[in-house]
Amino acid sequence: MAGCRKLLAAALLLTISFRSLSAQGTEALPFTRIGLDPERSALAGAGASFVQNGAYTAFSGASALPFCQQTLDAAVSYRLWAPVGAKSNLVNAAVAYKPIERLGISLGYSFQGGQALASGDTPKAHLVALGVGFGITPRVSVGLNARYALQQLTAAQRYGGFSADVFVNWRPLDVLGLSAGIAHLGTTVRSRMGDTYTQPAHGRLGVDWTQQWGAEKAHETRLLVDGEFYFSGNMALSVGAQYAWNRLLYARAGYHLASEKCVIPSHLSLGLGVHWKGLRLDVSWLTASKVLNNTLAVGLGYSF
Repeated sequence: MAGCRKLLAAALLLTISFRSLSAQGTEALPFTRIGLDPERSALAGAGASFVQNGAYTAFSGASALPFCQQTLDAAVSYRLWAPVGAKSNLVNAAVAYKPIERLGISLGYSFQGGQALASGDTPKAHLVALGVGFGITPRVSVGLNARYALQQLTAAQRYGGFSADVFVNWRPLDVLGLSAGIAHLGTTVRSRMGDTYTQPAHGRLGVDWTQQWGAEKAHETRLLVDGEFYFSGNMALSVGAQYAWNRLLYARAGYHLASEKCVIPSHLSLGLGVHWKGLRLDVSWLTASKVLNNTLAVGLGYSF
């Protein structure tokens, strides 16, 4: 496991090296950290080292794209975010294509509409994302995600910026996957008052383990653990578990534990999925959080 230790050490070194880039105060464009994949959402956001379907790698996790089995994957989803707080609605669409076995490309777009303010303005946000994953060897891949985010709070307040992720994914065994990298490293955002803020940049480590059993391996369990180390000083840990029967029915659960000022607060996640002949329906629900309680996501997808 010497390669594993080197991978983890490199990721921690990158995190420490870039911490000097963090700004004091609130991070800009925090909506870019909202998970858009209903499957990963049901796993409390865990899964940097594993992506079951390729479309949502446009937004994050492109290093896992070379390991996806589909040639083409398309998905749309709707998310009702924080209905008991600053409620907003997100509509998302993404597609991934693998022209050759070790290369995958994904594109995605997300629109977020918030509740109307006392001024009569309605906050809006747009996110355009690109993911590229390349398999260096049959067991090692690299991935790049690039995104542009634009947030409009009022007619006079518009903020935008570019950010990118760079990840390495390593599968030393068929049942084990590891990933490490830097996420949301991007341009600074300037407020109307002239203050500058960084985007929610962080180092991320991910591990996933899977086991199949029963006649014709009809049963499968998967355990995923991700750690996030924000340059602002915040930290988070996501743990998710998935059970699949005949790759047809899926049950998911997870917990996201975050420091007090982390972009995504602590919460519990639950979810179900049905996948049949390339079609899929996935649902996730977030609870056990004053901010995110009853957050709901529903997604449809098709792949071949």
